Amino acid sequence: MTVRSVAIIGAGTIGRAILRGLVRSGTGLRLIATARSEASLEEARRAGAEAGRDNAWAVREADLVILTVKPRSVAGVLREVSAGLEGKALVSLAAAVPSSFIASLAPKAKVMRGMTNVNVEVGHGFTTSWRPRPSGRGDLLLPSTMERCPCPP
Repeated sequence: MTVRSVAIIGAGTIGRAILRGLVRSGTGLRLIATARSEASLEEARRAGAEAGRDNAWAVREADLVILTVKPRSVAGVLREVSAGLEGKALVSLAAAVPSSFIASLAPKAKVMRGMTNVNVEVGHGFTTSWRPRPSGRGDLLLPSTMERCPCPP
């Protein structure tokens, strides 16, 4: 899987930190962010992302989708974007939301779970990620794509 574009769904504190870290690392990726508040959208634009409120649009445009919404919003957001996730990598950073739940709402996505902190913004964050079940040989390329960034999601 070649990642050329990344959508950050939920560009709040963690989402914007990841966004700024990706910009600083010089990946050259097309960055797309969504958020509910105009202030968060404006910050995402200033950081270098295309930004808007339409989660489905962001998912359609991205190769890799990073879900950074609050746990209580995960189900609604995934129902909204599920059709656009087919064959795409989905990394959920929503704390305490099981991978099985995410996979049940996005059954055609390549689901990964992760945890990070705001230090990703400056390339010194601690990030873990895991995949509950491999979904094909192409999945083996996703971690290497993410590792090229000093702040992988």
